[in-house]
Amino acid sequence: MWSILSIIACGPAQETDPSENSDTQLPSEYIYDDTDVIVPDQTPEALAAGVETALERALAFTPGPLFDAYALAMEGQSDNCPNMYADGDAYFWSDQCTSDDGTYFSGYSYAQEGTEYGDEADASYKSFYSAATITNANGYTFNGAGGVYDYVATTEFETSHYWNIRGAFSSDEPSLLDSWLAENANPDIEASVYINSQYPTASLDIRLDGGFSPLSETLVAVSFDDFHWAEWTTCLGEPGGSISLRSEDGLWYDILFDNVIEWDDEQPTTEECDGCGTAYYLGEPVGQVCPNFDVLAEVTP
Repeated sequence: MWSILSIIACGPAQETDPSENSDTQLPSEYIYDDTDVIVPDQTPEALAAGVETALERALAFTPGPLFDAYALAMEGQSDNCPNMYADGDAYFWSDQCTSDDGTYFSGYSYAQEGTEYGDEADASYKSFYSAATITNANGYTFNGAGGVYDYVATTEFETSHYWNIRGAFSSDEPSLLDSWLAENANPDIEASVYINSQYPTASLDIRLDGGFSPLSETLVAVSFDDFHWAEWTTCLGEPGGSISLRSEDGLWYDILFDNVIEWDDEQPTTEECDGCGTAYYLGEPVGQVCPNFDVLAEVTP
């Protein structure tokens, strides 16, 4: 009997038609969503205007107003509010309190300032990092969430100024309403400016990296990548590096310039020194962008 049962159990299964089983759900044909292909709509002229605006605004993000705003906010401190701690040439605080004159402090901040004297150059530096809100007795508020660094080196004839600002900062102090702090901007910018006073019209050198937002109504953000402009280059009038602009539709336009501004690198040809850069969208060229760079020639360290 066992051998018979084994034969029956091991016998071939009977094939069944899935369509006869009402519980079987066959997959339906995939339906693709209709999606609109996004076509870049920024003209070369609009991108050129965007580059000019981006350069002007980038060079306006200087550390001065930020240090002024922080100094004004700290005027409201009292002996024990906030509690201050020294660390060499730096000081910091971490507190939540209201000072004697009614200034409210919340958060923490670290600030540093000093000078360096050398055989070839003298330098001064200032920096602070803050994650704090400070509201004075008049109701004016400083908000800081990030850091700033400022470095200036000078010789008899040369001045070199480097700075970076990274974070979100704002102040409604009346004396600063004309500064970038009133714009609720979010810079992540790094810049340097060099000039030799012996050759004031032939030595200016400007570098930019990083970006910020907002920018304008139709171009909402900008990013600089190794942007470099100099008056001493053989390809005068055109920078090196790139500037990327983001439209309100979320499209990034990358503008690449031809100049190579390094003494030991091969310089571009005369034909390439046209003051224009090629704009790309998703790697495809969309036109030549020819901004006016006069705003750079007016910069001083």
